[in-house]
Amino acid sequence: MLISPPSRRGEEKQDVYYRKILPPNGNRKRELSAALLTGALVEAYPTQLSEPVLQRTAMSSFETADTEEKATCLQITVYHPRQEELQVFRDFNFCQEQQLRADDLVKFGRDCNSCHFNFFDARVSRIQFALQFFRHFNSSEFGFEIKNLSKRAKLIVDNIELGYLNKVELPETCMIRFGDYQMLMQKHEGQSEDYFDICFELARKSLWHEQNLSVRVPIPDTNISYAVSPVEMDENE
Repeated sequence: MLISPPSRRGEEKQDVYYRKILPPNGNRKRELSAALLTGALVEAYPTQLSEPVLQRTAMSSFETADTEEKATCLQITVYHPRQEELQVFRDFNFCQEQQLRADDLVKFGRDCNSCHFNFFDARVSRIQFALQFFRHFNSSEFGFEIKNLSKRAKLIVDNIELGYLNKVELPETCMIRFGDYQMLMQKHEGQSEDYFDICFELARKSLWHEQNLSVRVPIPDTNISYAVSPVEMDENE
């Protein structure tokens, strides 16, 4: 049954009618753009909505889009020399921004039940390392910390070796290495304090090359002093 158009009693009546033919705000996706919304309305109800109503619809949608904050994105390019043979990154989604909560501790490792991102490789630790998103003190700038959670392998950030539970802040661009794995991490600054994005890319060639890098001291996460050459130990697996 067709809905009869409202009588022409001015813009107010059309506003009321407009609210009736659309679902409530809570049922519409926030990502609906002004162009799509306005275009759909014109196509479905070409004679029932006045120009001022359509203008306000478009303006409202554009204002919502403008006020949405851009999320900080950590772009991670990964490499393993035997990727084509072993498919160690088979569980990674490449070239897609994946949104995570700002308070998530993002774990990488072999255990699919404990980690956000999994390596299909028996030589990788159950939990290899973790990333933590944070805001700098007295600043609007965001950053990432990386912590080694493997007892049997060191994690190398540029030229810094991290032992078990050692952590360090990631530079804007840095190289992460453990075993045969190479991960180039690049931070793209955003404003959102609720979410951040991670985007993976796959490299076909080695990413590592020798370079002079300033040495920074890692921060132990326990009261035990950092050992330059910690004793390797097996994990309880």
